[in-house]
Amino acid sequence: MIDGANIMKGCGEHKELMETLGKFKKASDDWWKQPDAKKRVESNIKANAKEFETEVATLKKAWASGDYETAGAAYGKFWGIQMGEKF
Repeated sequence: MIDGANIMKGCGEHKELMETLGKFKKASDDWWKQPDAKKRVESNIKANAKEFETEVATLKKAWASGDYETAGAAYGKFWGIQMGEKF
């Protein structure tokens, strides 16, 4: 299930979006199944603490102000830092 909270209701008619979300879910699930995933996240956050704090603050501020484009970019960076990917 991609959306237990039913946030995506109504998006099912957008085939390309749903295919992309399915691929993302599979990749995410596979990444989190790694035996050392939690340890990697902790290490990546520690190694990039200032950048991580900046992205969290940016995400919160942008979301609260309705700037969803900036919030989305910060959200991607937030997860990228945790997973060890640089954007």
